[in-house]
Amino acid sequence: MSIYQYVNHLILTEAGFWIFETSLMQLLSDNKTDFTKLNSILALYFQIQNDYCNLCVQQVTSELSVLDG
Repeated sequence: MSIYQYVNHLILTEAGFWIFETSLMQLLSDNKTDFTKLNSILALYFQIQNDYCNLCVQQVTSELSVLDG
């Protein structure tokens, strides 16, 4: 999967959650600004952070299993 496919996939899947939350908050607000781009950026940031943390945990786990064995 290329980086562009990864980003597009994240925007399609994860940004929906952020857009939904923003829409719910805007129901009770007078602010009707379009936050779609911001939501996409936030979704991308948090997913990349999550993926990076998962990689770090896998690395530490594999290092610990070598030390235990």
